[in-house]
Amino acid sequence: MRGKDLTTATNLYGRHDERVNIDGRSYYVWRRAVELRGELQYCELRVELGYRTAIRDTILDGRPAACSRFAVRYATDPGIPTSSKPDAAP
Repeated sequence: MRGKDLTTATNLYGRHDERVNIDGRSYYVWRRAVELRGELQYCELRVELGYRTAIRDTILDGRPAACSRFAVRYATDPGIPTSSKPDAAP
């Protein structure tokens, strides 16, 4: 997401959970939790801003099961053929 606008993260993950300033730098924080075998596991995504609302860096910190909640998965459109060959004439 480096170089993208903060709205990219907002569009992917929804409204941030917290905004913090650390050492004069602005961070937006998203948190996710999952229950695995009766235990809650957490993950935190921190987005550091650079100039205005441009994303300078991202930090993902936590347990893999919870961090997988930040994964972006793209589904193919079922209406678009996956083959590059044109349909044969009937």
